[in-house]
Amino acid sequence: MVLRLQCLTMTDRSDSSGKPPLPPEVYASPSDVAPGPGVEDMWWRPGWRDAVRHLTWEWLLLLPALSVIGFVVAVFLRPQMLPFIAWIGIKSAVMALALPAILLADLTRRAAAARKEPFCIHCGYELTGLPEQGRCPECGSGYTRELIEEYRRDPNWFIQRYKSRQTHPPRDAPFDAGPSRPKRKSRDGT
Repeated sequence: MVLRLQCLTMTDRSDSSGKPPLPPEVYASPSDVAPGPGVEDMWWRPGWRDAVRHLTWEWLLLLPALSVIGFVVAVFLRPQMLPFIAWIGIKSAVMALALPAILLADLTRRAAAARKEPFCIHCGYELTGLPEQGRCPECGSGYTRELIEEYRRDPNWFIQRYKSRQTHPPRDAPFDAGPSRPKRKSRDGT
């Protein structure tokens, strides 16, 4: 099941020639984000109604997680069921709980991609009729159409890239590589 969800996202990027998929081209960078005051870590995410609209047969993947949660509740109510829960195993319980997390990430991506009108990536305000780039009238964040398209492609990945840019040095910043060590001669004379 997990592999199928990953394959769905990989086939979206491949062409019909059967070649392995290439990473998508980047049109805008998270460093282009100019958040408004107070919205530095605020991102628009699809609501539960948007996610449910894109949920088809995949709701069946929630059943194992619900059964694990039910077993945990049953152990608190009836401690004699603990050996049965131990028999099921912690690995299967973790896998059953990981499926909804993977499903939720995929649903977020699909719901953001389904939104066709331009929107602010911070507050979700619809930007139809506004110029190609500017400031959101709702939250004051800067936007460009390329930035919106990059966010729409995969919101989770965009946010992860944005957060990681804070830990990296600027692109052309000089750095101290440390002292160099003298080369040692090998034993064979080379």
